[in-house]
Amino acid sequence: MKNNLKAIAVGIAVALLVGCGADAPSMAPDAARNSGNLVMIPNNQNAQNPAQASAQDPRQILSGISTQYQRIQSLSSNMTTFCTANGKSSSCAVNAYFRKPGSLSVVITSNTDAKAVGTKVVYQGGTQCNVKTKFFGFAVKLNLAVTDSRLGSLRGDTLLDTGIVRMMEILLDPNAKHRILGNALLDGKPVTILEVISSRALKGITREIYYIDNQSKIPCVREMYEGNRMVFKCQFKNVVLNPQVPSSAFILD
Repeated sequence: MKNNLKAIAVGIAVALLVGCGADAPSMAPDAARNSGNLVMIPNNQNAQNPAQASAQDPRQILSGISTQYQRIQSLSSNMTTFCTANGKSSSCAVNAYFRKPGSLSVVITSNTDAKAVGTKVVYQGGTQCNVKTKFFGFAVKLNLAVTDSRLGSLRGDTLLDTGIVRMMEILLDPNAKHRILGNALLDGKPVTILEVISSRALKGITREIYYIDNQSKIPCVREMYEGNRMVFKCQFKNVVLNPQVPSSAFILD
């Protein structure tokens, strides 16, 4: 049971991509070369495009992110995560629902450990998570503390550490250092690449890099670094803002 639940770890480390875990260059455009269909936009093109040029001021893009996040009451997304620590790495894909103030529901659709596929984790505040998984082919339901190591990432981060609420606190930290690293097209969508150095970051993380969708004003990729080494990456796809959340999303059927 314990080994099976341990495989849940990366799947519930939200915040949704596959990276290499090797030492990466310090600039995001190079570090993100595995981020799907990424095409960098040269700076001289930004200068010819007033809309892109104005986005070079971090305060403007942060204001847009903050305004959009205030409007969001719920969202759904397909998320893919990668984590590496102590010479090991894992990747996972989940279907996720988030609902303010901090409820989360994920169903694992792919995992480094195939036994975790189909596991559902529901968190609705407090100190406990509800989990439904399989053990020798039989459905098993149980409650686990949010801090339970079996629900932690390879780095030891908890569900709340890597969740959307904490992510936005770090991204919008007014005392953080924000820097625009460039603009790009990710899967054909214009994004702004933003570096964030915050005292609110998780233990050992020296900086984070976000790819902000210029239209929706929300992150579509999040990367965490220990120095120049990327140790966690998450990509959000098929994001729907304020969806009609099915009643089954936050219960273990």
